[in-house]
Amino acid sequence: MATYATDLTVLNACDAVTGWSELPAPHASGAAPAADAENYFQNGSSVSQASGQAVNQSAGIQFDNGADLTWTTGSNWVVMFWSFYAAPTNLKTWANGGMMLGIGSADNNADLYNAMGNDFGKYPYGGWQNTAIDPEFATPDQSIGTPGAAYRNFAVLPNITAKITKGSPLAVDILRYGRGELQVTGTGATFTGMATANDNDVTGRWGLFQAEGNGYSYKGLMSLGLTATSVTFSDSNTSITIEDTPRVLTGFNKIEVNHASSSVTWTAVSISGVTTSITGSAPVSPGDFEAVDNATIDFTACTFTDMGTFIFQSNSTLDTNIFRRCKKVTQDGSTITGCTFDAPNVAVSTAAVEVDDLELITGCTFNSAGTGHAVELTSLGDGSLTWDNKLTGYDTGVAGSPVTPTNTGDEAIWVNVGSGTVTITVSADATIPSIRSAGATVNVVTGTVTVKAIIAKLSTGLPLAGVRIHVTKDVGGAVVLEGVTDSNGIVQDTTYSYTADEAISGRARFNQANVYKTGNLSGTITSTGLTMTQSLIADE
Repeated sequence: MATYATDLTVLNACDAVTGWSELPAPHASGAAPAADAENYFQNGSSVSQASGQAVNQSAGIQFDNGADLTWTTGSNWVVMFWSFYAAPTNLKTWANGGMMLGIGSADNNADLYNAMGNDFGKYPYGGWQNTAIDPEFATPDQSIGTPGAAYRNFAVLPNITAKITKGSPLAVDILRYGRGELQVTGTGATFTGMATANDNDVTGRWGLFQAEGNGYSYKGLMSLGLTATSVTFSDSNTSITIEDTPRVLTGFNKIEVNHASSSVTWTAVSISGVTTSITGSAPVSPGDFEAVDNATIDFTACTFTDMGTFIFQSNSTLDTNIFRRCKKVTQDGSTITGCTFDAPNVAVSTAAVEVDDLELITGCTFNSAGTGHAVELTSLGDGSLTWDNKLTGYDTGVAGSPVTPTNTGDEAIWVNVGSGTVTITVSADATIPSIRSAGATVNVVTGTVTVKAIIAKLSTGLPLAGVRIHVTKDVGGAVVLEGVTDSNGIVQDTTYSYTADEAISGRARFNQANVYKTGNLSGTITSTGLTMTQSLIADE
């Protein structure tokens, strides 16, 4: 049976007003905080405030924990606030501090961070919103008093455009702090199970993985298995959105698979981050994936969009997945088949996939975003490798023994090995890769296909031996196939070097007792080769 848990510690359940007070002037135009059993999100009560005559930043409430939090530094720890504003279009934008959350060392002393606004998250449509803030990392947008280094005081301050004289539009519910980890162990784990535990309105509301529309929204650390406990997790046809979390450290949003005995099987699972954060820059933590232990991981027909880095191991199998605008994927012995790496979000001289075994990457497609390599080879293996993948947008490749490497930063293969020799054989239907090398000698050999002519006697349909064949590229070009048919009526070349589709033309001619019989040969050599069948007729 699957178990779902979190590392988060309750800071304040917001079931009573103990420890809560109004913020100091100039934020003191609202009412005193009140226990609210009507507008709540968790366990039957929240703390709310009537804003009365308040406008702009002239209302707000704060909680004094009475003691400093015990905090693990440098570990992606956050404070997680649930907050609500009943007139969402009355909030200012995120950039203008539509709702600011504060963390400080004492009453009336806190750093304030832009957290909500009429253009961010669930707004302007409204609803309860969970915000994660890492006070070690985030740069405050404003301050109240003189904040210290400790974390004891927690504030909520709306920035509104007009008075709300009726009701209590501002509400706060359960506050927690910690790594923001959702721990999944046991057998039969699913995304539905995760969301059910997260969304429980009495024991849950963790703000980590919640059902939303036809899918889920997610932030924090998703630990599938723990160091000492495995998980068996299987799910399919699911859509997950990684939240924009601008007030955290880079690695805050992450999926980890722990314990070598764990098994994670996903089919047609879609996980998407955001292209541009509310800050106007790239998201601080787009969402990473790592097989921490060599668990069994099988991903089939999944789509990962606008995410960070991926790290797999040898027990990982990736089949027909799409990595769109994601950062680097580290192979580390995994088998990658038929996957698409579309517009990788990598810099010049960085690769979409860091490869240690090229033989295990087959049938994939790499579509360049205009910069960076398709793959980076960190090992030459036994010195003989096969390239069986397609490319678009990278530097044009050529065959050669050896090739002359270039150094534009946009070559398809970055051979990041300083010495030795490697021969890369390009499969028949693959794209010839361009090469960059750190010093190793690289031979690029194109793939081979079979070009065959089969000649028969028209009157009997039986194979005809002794027929002379002459086939060239187009008309009068280089010779493609030449010879005399054997007893099976065949002339063939099984080592023809295929680089691209080629139209060919030729002639078969047979002399028997001074009576000549001929036939025309034609066709196109493709990645599967070419077989031409012809019956001969008398040449008048």
